[in-house]
Amino acid sequence: MKIIRRRFLQVGGAVLAATLTGGTAYGYQSNILNAETDSRSVWGLAQPLRLGVMSDFHAPNYRFAASQLIEEVNRAQCDLLTIVGDSVDQGGNEPLVKDLFAPMNASLGKFAVLGNWEYQRGVNRRILKRAYRDAGVQLLVNEDAIVTASGTDLRIVGLDDLLEGNSNLDLLQEKPELPTLVLSHCPALAEEIAPRVSRSALILSGHTHGGQVAPFGIALYVPTGSGPFVKGWYKVGQSDLYVSPGLGNNHVPFRIGIRPTLTILDIA
Repeated sequence: MKIIRRRFLQVGGAVLAATLTGGTAYGYQSNILNAETDSRSVWGLAQPLRLGVMSDFHAPNYRFAASQLIEEVNRAQCDLLTIVGDSVDQGGNEPLVKDLFAPMNASLGKFAVLGNWEYQRGVNRRILKRAYRDAGVQLLVNEDAIVTASGTDLRIVGLDDLLEGNSNLDLLQEKPELPTLVLSHCPALAEEIAPRVSRSALILSGHTHGGQVAPFGIALYVPTGSGPFVKGWYKVGQSDLYVSPGLGNNHVPFRIGIRPTLTILDIA
């Protein structure tokens, strides 16, 4: 057992060393903004709804040009923009959300939720909410909003953070007749959301950073609150969950194997 353990540690140490020594070059490449488009049928809409999905900026801890992101968002001509938590890294950076999101356009509105970082790092949430408002973004903390797209009402539910807030899951059972978009920072909460919606919902989350350090596409670590979810699409009950790989960095100032990602979703 000792020989096997020693061999495991040697191999693991070699992989970690290679990862870290390659971090500068690979990390630089993986911090080039990735803008990807995907589509899915969730509600059976006659006309697809275009959503921009962003999470985990940890502003100012992102390494791409904000102007490039703004250009990509506006080029996509989104109906809705969704910002799924952890937008700023610590207290004092709240005004940065106005600089980031005010220039972004969405015909039906821009919506955000809080993440655990906005509770843990001394962020003044009242100032943050004002900065979001000044950027034309509606911050939803256990609140909902109704938008109308091509004659169909869509309900957007923004839940408080799973880890540090107080998520009001009872909110999900209101207005069951409407197609529902749920914004929840931590994807683990999807397992509690799905049984509470009466029809298929689309759940958008972040939090995981796609692992942030994921050599060869293998996430070495995901934080508490991730559940079994890392990035991309998952089926949870009758609902569809999309986990954003995020845009910024925390704990380490780089990404490996997982680029900062803006996702454009065409949802029917």
